Order: sequence, then C-alpha cells, then structure tokens
Amino acid sequence: MRHSLVLHSVSTVLTTLFMLVVFTFPFESARSQTESTKSPVQAQLLADTKKVEAGKPFRLSVLLKLEPGWHVYYKDAGDAGLPTQVNWRLPQGFTAEQLEWETPETFKDSGIVTRGYKDKTTISAVIHPPKIISSRAVELAADVKWLSCKNACVPGHASVSTSLPVASVANSSPLTLSSSDLPKTDDSQNLLLYLVFAFTGGIILNFMPCVLPVIAIKLMSLLEHSAGGTQQTRLLGATFASGILVSFAFMALIVIALKAAGQQVGWGFQFQYPGFLIAMSAIVTLMALSLFGMFYVSVPTGQAKLDQLANQEGIAGTFFKGVLATTLSTPCTAPFLGAALGFAFAQPWWIVLSIFMAIGVGMALPYLVLTTKPEWLSFLPKPGAWMEKLKESMGFVLLATVVWLLYVLATEVGAIGTVLTVGFLVALALCSWIVSRFTDLSSGALRKGVVWSLAIAIGGLSFYALIGHQWDQFAIGQTSTDVKREAHADSNEIVWKSFDPDALNEELAQGKTVFLDFTADWCLTCKVNETTILASKAVKDKLKTAHIVTMRADWTKQSPAITNMLNKFHRSGVPLYVIFPGTGKTEPIVLPEILTEAVLLEKLSESVAPEEI
Repeated sequence: MRHSLVLHSVSTVLTTLFMLVVFTFPFESARSQTESTKSPVQAQLLADTKKVEAGKPFRLSVLLKLEPGWHVYYKDAGDAGLPTQVNWRLPQGFTAEQLEWETPETFKDSGIVTRGYKDKTTISAVIHPPKIISSRAVELAADVKWLSCKNACVPGHASVSTSLPVASVANSSPLTLSSSDLPKTDDSQNLLLYLVFAFTGGIILNFMPCVLPVIAIKLMSLLEHSAGGTQQTRLLGATFASGILVSFAFMALIVIALKAAGQQVGWGFQFQYPGFLIAMSAIVTLMALSLFGMFYVSVPTGQAKLDQLANQEGIAGTFFKGVLATTLSTPCTAPFLGAALGFAFAQPWWIVLSIFMAIGVGMALPYLVLTTKPEWLSFLPKPGAWMEKLKESMGFVLLATVVWLLYVLATEVGAIGTVLTVGFLVALALCSWIVSRFTDLSSGALRKGVVWSLAIAIGGLSFYALIGHQWDQFAIGQTSTDVKREAHADSNEIVWKSFDPDALNEELAQGKTVFLDFTADWCLTCKVNETTILASKAVKDKLKTAHIVTMRADWTKQSPAITNMLNKFHRSGVPLYVIFPGTGKTEPIVLPEILTEAVLLEKLSESVAPEEI
C-alpha cells in the first residue's frame, strides 16, 4: 500500500511538473473546437444572448463536457492536479470581468485531496462591450487548457469561438459614415478601383516628407552610377525597387497575421512601439555615419579598390535603401492611399496583400522607369566632386530624421527613456569610429579581433543599460498635443478637447458643429497640416467666431477607441479630418489628407448652423 501510494505521488508530481512547463507557453491561435477527437474533454463557447448590443453586458461561458470517469480541476486544484485556464480573445474595446466557477466536487485518492468537475462544467465571465460598435458582427473566442484525469492524467487544450451579430449597428452611435471621397457603391465590386487608388498613392508617397531624405540619396546614387553603363544602372534600379516590394509584402504579412490574431492595426501602427523607434533611430544613425565616410557596407579586397569603394554601395546597400524608404514612408498617408488602405484592412488576406503590393509597385515605378532609360539621367546635373560634398550633407538630413524619431519616442517614454536612447546612439557611433579608425584592409586577424571585441563590448553594455530599465515607468503620460490642448481659452490658440466617443456624442446632441482631427506625433503629414493650415489666422478666426468645437484624437499611442473610429470612416491611418455639421445634416464631412486653407474654410462654412454664427 505504501509502495502504491509513493508511486502514485511521484506520478502526480511528475505530471504536475510537466504541465507547469506546458502551461508556460502561449495559447495556440488556431480556432479548432478541440485539440483532438481522442480527447476525453470537449469544449464549446456559449453566450447568453443572440445579439450583442453596444454598452450592454452579457455572459460568455466555456462549456466543458467530459467522458464518464474523467474529471478536470477547479481554480484551486488541491493537493495535486492543475487549474483549468481560460484566456479570452475579445474584439478591441471589449472587456471581461473575473472568471466565475461552479462549486467543485472533492476527489480523494490514496489520501490526496483534489477539487474539480466531472461530467460537465461551465466557466463564465461577464463581458462589457464598448459604447460604440462599428461592425455588423463580432467574433468572440477563448483559449482553454486543462488537465483531465482518470486512471492516468492527460493534458488538453482547445481554441473555441463564436460569432454574434450586433444589434442596431446604426443606433449604436449617432454618427453615420460619410463616403464623400469614395464611390457610393458596393466595396466588393470596386477592388480594381481601390487597386488604382493604392497604385496612385504609392507614386505620391515618393514626394511625401517622410521619405524625401532616402529618395534624395538614392537619386544621387543613381546619378553616380549612370556612367557605369546601362546594365549596371538598370540592375541598381531593379534592386532598389525589389527592396520596396519585399518590404510591402512583409508588412502585408504582418497585418494579415495580426488580423488573424484578432488585433486591430492601422497604417503606421509600428511607430506606436518604442522598440521600433529605437531600432529605426539606430539604423538611420549608422546610415548617416556611412555617408560621412566612417564605414561602408561592402569592402572590396585590395588597396587599389579604395577609390572605387567610396563610390559604390553595392547590391545589398541598394536593396537596404529600398527597405528603409518603405519603412520611413509608413507615417505618411498620401492622397488616395487612405481610402485604399481603409478598404484593405477590412478585407480577406488576399485583398490585403494585393493592395499593399499595388502601393509598392506605385512607389517603385519611378525608379524602374528612370533606370530603364538611363539616358534620361542626362537631364540631371553631371556627376563630379560636388556630389561627394552633397552626399556628406545628406548625412545631416538623416540626423535630422533621427531627431524627429527621438521626438516621437519622447512622447511615448518620456525624458529618461529618450536620454538612454541617445546614450545608446552615441555608443553606437563610438563603436563605428573604433572599428573604422583602428582597422583597415591591411589589419591582421588578431588586431581585428581585439578592435571588434572592444566595439562589441561597448555596444553590448550600452544596449544592456538601455533595456535594463522599466520603460513603463518612464512614460510621461502626455503627448505634445495634450500640452497644446491646455492652452488658455482667451488666447489665440485653438483649444483642443481630447477625443472621447461620449463627449463627441454629447456635443452633437446639443446641435454643435465639431471639427475632429485624427493625428499622431509620428505623422509628418499631420504636423505639416497643423503648422501651416490649422495654425493659420483665417482658420483660427473661423473656428472661434463660428463657435466650432475642436476635438483631437491623438493616435501617437495605441488607442482602441480611436482605432474603432478610424475604422468607422474606412480609414486605417492618420491624418483624418472630419467635420460633424451642426446644420441638421446627419452625415459628417471627410476632408482630404492634404489640407488646403480654402477647402477647410469652405467646408466649415457649409457645416455651421445659423445660430452658431
């Protein structure tokens, strides 16, 4: 008896240790009803409502059905076993209360007491939908893990889901969608039109402020190589274009994966993550140092090649510039691009991929055309010594880009996090200087090993200092737009109210005209519009004299409420400018991404009720 008890206890302990390892891994995202048809436990997701109503709580339950003789464990399993786990996967804006468990049974086996369930049990939670739901249906899911035991213990898991329609979508908010900038026909019948929009927007991206530094450097590089022959010029043009296309394909795959995981994403969403901003700052800093002549990407062998080295970037460098141009383009939303992306983000994966590739083709086309006809480069200034000075000056343009990236980072992590990042960039520059100044093509393996080891040690220590702190504690909790919003009402500045769906509905219920600005600190197009059009005296006077409510939706950091509202207007990124008229009209007016003072003043005048003037 004692021997049997020991074996049983050892078996239970080993099973528990095994399950502790298993339970540390993330839930699977596959939406299968059960892990295997052989599992003694079947899982199902149930809701106590047939339709989801905005703002009205409902109960969501995981039902576990067990084969005879098997049992699973309560949240407090007892002397052995493992608690059953439920991890909800809900749409943006939905929240869940704590799990509710049925009263467990007590099981005794050789002196070991456990608590759990046999036959069947439900694990429930009250779900709170947001006050505004823009979709016609919502998908609710849960990842479930359990340990089922009979004569032996078998771990199991399942991903279960259910889709529920949304009741009275049109009444979930007094806001209605304006499609004034899109054809008022079925989206599914206009894929070709949106592909044209995406292609046109991709071409325009080349002229947006986000990518101008990289584009200028690339054009200068093509001019340098124009004397090298038609074949070389065409190869470099195709390589640069392939860097753009591969980057857009990679972004599309990321979007598809995040959508499949139930996440809501938008154009430029990666700039909401400090890690991405730090990585981009490091890359652009290294690129600037390269333009200053500190180091080169590729190193031909032989002293006689040094002069050639200064004028060649190689295939890898050209491809990388295409990737960098694409990455820097994402904070900008060009005309036509907002409509195409807004359409794509709500479509199946193959349409998402098609739209992104159309953007990439549009952005890459000018370089393919220019390099297909290298003789057209003859219209540009002739290559000469001046180009070396121009190339070095472009390094300062890239450093200005780093300053902008650090400004965006500061709004997300605060001053301390930004200072640590600057320290890391300085250390990175020091490492580059050490390698470039203390090694050359004639250096031996020992010297190179020592120098590179020193550089790696310095870079590693600075990186450890950067990541070895709690970044959440650095966040200052305010963005630059928050500070502007605190301006005194009697000043000449626009007083911006922070966007909130309830606050917006309250203003509209009172018949007021509302001008809603969707912006982000990392959106250069937004900043250009803010410093030119929105800051003009004519616009300020119009907003003040007409008593127009100004509201700003700051998307610098992730915000489900702002993302949901962007989706409502079929947009996936910023800027977006919307006027909600106070003249009794029901549809808001969507303005173009590139604002003009004349258009803004005209639409504001049309939207103001007579009593507001």
